[in-house]
Amino acid sequence: MGLAEAATGDWDRSYGAEGHLSLTDWFTEPGGFQPSTWQPQADGKLLLAGWGHTASSAQSYWVVRLNADGTRDTSFGGGDGIATLTFGNSGWIDLALQADGRILFVGGGTSSQEIRLVRLNTDGSRDTSFATGGELVIGDTRRIENPRLALAPDGSAIVLAKIGTSNQTMRMLVAKATSAGVLDASFGTGGLTEIVPPFTVVEAGALAVNGNGVIGIGGAYRQSIGRIPFVARVRSNGQPDSAFGTNGVVEVPFFNGDGTVGSVAVTSDGKVVAAGEGGDNNGWRQRFIARFNTNGALDPTFGSGGRIVASGTWIASMLLEPDGKLVVAGDVSEPVWNIGWLARYNVDGSPDVTFGLRGSSPVDFAVMAGTRLQRLDRLHRDADGSYRAIVMAWRYR
Repeated sequence: MGLAEAATGDWDRSYGAEGHLSLTDWFTEPGGFQPSTWQPQADGKLLLAGWGHTASSAQSYWVVRLNADGTRDTSFGGGDGIATLTFGNSGWIDLALQADGRILFVGGGTSSQEIRLVRLNTDGSRDTSFATGGELVIGDTRRIENPRLALAPDGSAIVLAKIGTSNQTMRMLVAKATSAGVLDASFGTGGLTEIVPPFTVVEAGALAVNGNGVIGIGGAYRQSIGRIPFVARVRSNGQPDSAFGTNGVVEVPFFNGDGTVGSVAVTSDGKVVAAGEGGDNNGWRQRFIARFNTNGALDPTFGSGGRIVASGTWIASMLLEPDGKLVVAGDVSEPVWNIGWLARYNVDGSPDVTFGLRGSSPVDFAVMAGTRLQRLDRLHRDADGSYRAIVMAWRYR
């Protein structure tokens, strides 16, 4: 028999050891290290960002670079592969990689009323040409938390965070910083804009920007029946899109509340795609993908009436392909445990049957002995069209 080439969507076992690169050793750092986000570089190296405590119990943010074989890249940071950022009082962080290889990092500041945007050079040192000493402080008189980061087409940074005086009045703050590290005065009001949903924001962790600078946001706000999933649309000038729903915000109009939008994408023509979950009338969790037209209405040309219900799955991450197809990652229920799951959908929301097995690719990382729940998260697409994701694995006693 001749050799058959791997099909699109198959697990690439040539990567690392049998298709995976173990990061377990990073949890043995002195005081503990909790990776929160990652970015692959074009040369195969990986950037990890997280927070933890040093041996003296001081909290720090760390950006780590690994070689393609999983070893520390000693050309990065202080010769140990680690760039240490000593400010911060929160575990919420995010990371973005510029086209020139420089690294943008956002995290909580020294108080609960600020977040900081930092730029590092390719060797992990502070880029002192950015803002003041390499970092921009975005502050307010109110509490700011849960920052997220995305790059605009011009290379500037878009930052999303929750803002408010208490858990009863939390809103969303969107900021835009130029490549020089100053707030962009042409965006919103002095580089900042606030989005005010009908109720207090519980989660605002999904952020995406399309090639025209249109911003999509997803999350949940609190109501009497639980968390209500929502999406928001912001114009490239920083103004909430008044033509999209109410003041730029649309409540996801299905299921029985108590859910959230965890991933968003914005198509080239400005439609917002959202992936998330909600509770049905029987108390079951239902996962969905929905596409909204620029007026906030569900797009009837996508899926069934504008949505796809992906029962039996958990959608943790989503990306939009250059040709408009959608790729989602998460896990899928099996009789004994949950295993990793990847799926691709055509522009109209139908399964892409050329991908995996009729549009999806379950991946059981049996090499992780004893795990009972495996999930693919933080999905990225390489230049050659292949995909990489973090594999989260849990054991149950």
